[in-house]
This record gives sequence, C-alpha cells and structure tokens, in this order.
Amino acid sequence: MLLGTEGQSLHQVKLDRSSSGSFSTLEELVGFVDSVPAVPFYVQLRGTDVRGNKLERASTEMILPSHIQIQTSSAPHLVPGHRTTVDFDILNHGPARLFNLTADDDCGYLLMRGPHRFHVEKQGSFHGQVYLLTPASAQAGVTVTLTLTVHAQDPPESNYAVVYLTVVPLNADASPPSCSVVRVQSDCTEICSQSSWSVSLAVSDSRSGLAALQVHKGEGVLTLFHSSPPAEHSTGEAHSSEQQHAHKNTATSRGLHHQYERHNYRARLKTGDPPLNVSKWTLDSSQPLWVTYTSTCCSDQAEVLVWNSAGNMKRCPLTSGQQRRHKDRSTESSGAGRAKLTIVSLLLVLLWPTRL
Repeated sequence: MLLGTEGQSLHQVKLDRSSSGSFSTLEELVGFVDSVPAVPFYVQLRGTDVRGNKLERASTEMILPSHIQIQTSSAPHLVPGHRTTVDFDILNHGPARLFNLTADDDCGYLLMRGPHRFHVEKQGSFHGQVYLLTPASAQAGVTVTLTLTVHAQDPPESNYAVVYLTVVPLNADASPPSCSVVRVQSDCTEICSQSSWSVSLAVSDSRSGLAALQVHKGEGVLTLFHSSPPAEHSTGEAHSSEQQHAHKNTATSRGLHHQYERHNYRARLKTGDPPLNVSKWTLDSSQPLWVTYTSTCCSDQAEVLVWNSAGNMKRCPLTSGQQRRHKDRSTESSGAGRAKLTIVSLLLVLLWPTRL
C-alpha cells in the first residue's frame, strides 16, 4: 500500500511471487503500479504469515517522485594504472530544461567532478561519460562507490544513481562467457500464433564461472535445466533409415522432450525479469548450463545476456531462422558440388577421343 504524508491511502498494490524467487534463499515479491503518485509517499506492507498472523511493516523513508531518470549501462572494473569510463543516460520525463550533473567517489579517482551543465528536451535524453583514473598502487578487491547526481531547474527536481566499481588485478579475466547452439527447432506456419520455434543453448565460462542470465529481447520464455538434453534433442542430419520412420521418431522425441522438461526444469525467465543469479548453483566450471528459449513464431528474434563472475557479459542473439540458414548453406554447398561435377563431366566428354 502507498500512503501519503498524512497517512492517507493513495494506492493498493497486490504482490505476487517472482518467477525466479523460488530458487533463491529469500522469497521475492513483486508488485506493479500503472503510475507512480505525483506526491511524496511511504510504502506500507500488509499481509499474513504462514501461521495466519497479521503482518504489517512501513518504510521509514519518504519517497519523492521525480520526472528525471538517471541510469548507468554497466559497472566496469578498475585496473590499477589505467583510466576507466563509466557511461550514463539521463531521461527527462518533464518539460525541456537545464540540468546540472555532479559526480563524486569515495576514493578520489574521478578526473572531473563537475558540475556539468546541459539542456535536455521534453521527453528527451542525454548520454554522457565520467572518467576515473585508478592509481597504480590501488589494491585489488577494493570497492569504489561512484555517485552521480542530476539536478533540474524550473521546476526544481533531482535524482541520483550509485555505481559500485571494483579494483581488479592486471591479469583479471576479460573474456566473456560462451553460448553455443546445440539444437534448433522451428514449426512456423502462416498462422504465427499457432506455431512455435525453440533454440537450445549450452552456456559456459571455464575461467571465472557463470554469474547471471537475463532475457533482454523477445516475447518467449527461457527455461534453465539441471542437465543436458537427451541425444534425440541434439542437432544433426537424419539418415535415410530414420526418415522412413519420421512419424515414430517425432512422437518419441516429443515424449522425451516433455519428460525431460518435467524432471530437469530449474527456472524460467522472460523479458522484463531481472538477471537471475546462478553463481550459487553448484556448477562445475567445466560443465555448461543448459537453457532453451521458446517463442511463438509471431516473435522471430530474441537476445539472452550472460554474465560471468568477473563481470564480463556475452550477448547471445537468437532467431527462428537459424535452422533455415543452416539448411540454406548446406543446400548451397551441395549445389556447388553438383555444378563442379557437371563441368568436369562436360570436359571429359569434349576431350575424350571419338572413333570414326
């Protein structure tokens, strides 16, 4: 429940369990509101515990709504003796006006603190950068707190973002994780809402280990499994004897697929969900994490983000046409082979001596 400064009720929000909450140590509850109140408010939690006793908690801090949004795209590592760039974006959800940005850190690594002055149009945005120089004597493992504060005038508003940067040694892991396609299936028809496609991936990081996954784009669902799919799910071309029993193999494969999902399902993610922390899962760094993305054919593209424990990120683009392109390349190669064979045969006919 959202309460005004006088304790009056402004809005009631129903909380639901997060899709990833059941695999965490603490249960996560998520609520959605159509719009944030335009006046200052407090957050109050009401409910019952597992024994049916009433539960009520209220936040001690008042929340001030703002038409300014500031966000950072990533938290890069700090390397001793090197300069680091931190990108940020400011979104103006109010009228066109002037903004002032100030930056501060608790270790004195910033090269320029500001204030920096700039103009942002109504519903516009501004992209900027701040720079830090890490001393060569900086100790690995130290965390630097960077605070970016933006102020607006007419009407006066402000907002801030906090970024935690970690100093890493010079030989730190700079390689992103890997994601390899192991299975592609597409049954797309003209009626896209009644057909689907899926891509199975093996995600791994042999050095620092996997940290988190997130569905960045797409309207489908990413399912994470305990173990690898059965052999029937691997990519590969069917032999002629298998083609004679296509219907039987398809039915068997579907049955194994449903049985595999039922016994090996671990978590599901969709676009809009926060990154799922998998670092606490007991994963051998030499063994991959198996995931499958499934979507209707109305949405033919997706992107999965994968992080390792060193903070490196890998973008894994997915598309329903991956299997089709693979087949097209095979067809082109086969066609080229037939063309070469035809040319060789023609030369043999022309050069072979004829009897009179």
